[in-house]
Amino acid sequence: MEAALQLFLEKDITQITMKEIGARAGISRVTLYKYYNSLHEIAFDVHCKVLSELHRNHLQQIDKGGDGAHKLQLYFASFAEILHTNPDIFRFTAFFDLLFREYHPAPEQEAKYKELLKKGQLLMTSILEEGARDGSMRSDLSIPMTAEMIQFSLMNMAQKIAIRGKMLKMMRGTEPDAVMAELFGMIKEYTAPRD
Repeated sequence: MEAALQLFLEKDITQITMKEIGARAGISRVTLYKYYNSLHEIAFDVHCKVLSELHRNHLQQIDKGGDGAHKLQLYFASFAEILHTNPDIFRFTAFFDLLFREYHPAPEQEAKYKELLKKGQLLMTSILEEGARDGSMRSDLSIPMTAEMIQFSLMNMAQKIAIRGKMLKMMRGTEPDAVMAELFGMIKEYTAPRD
């Protein structure tokens, strides 16, 4: 998985072969074919692994407690830390989104992917529901829609920063971390209780 991830980040999938992934991983192409039928299947499993790691990290952070608003701040901190320490995760998710924008390689992989997305949605939904209950967030939020909006906004911004953050700074003089912090602030303001 690590060998495939690095190759996917280095080259376009059309330039990568199963033999090359096997060589990078220290196994034969024949051995690799015992587990995967195609590069697309490998890319799909790498993506599922990446999403699982993101979810696990977010869970560990929000378990530190507090009210719903505090848990949302912890979620933001987790997201920012991953973007700062491992931007390749978000570069890969952008690559994946482009590669699989219209189809998935196999029904069982699609089901696995949907389950991972559902976990992320449930986590954000639970944070928002807790905030609405404890009064640290608006009680009139459309929670499913707000959860989707937050997750899409964070992921899309992280992908953009991971891919073009250096260019953003060079061409516009804007610090990518400041842009992400501004997005966090906008979401926090949107979810804050109304007077």
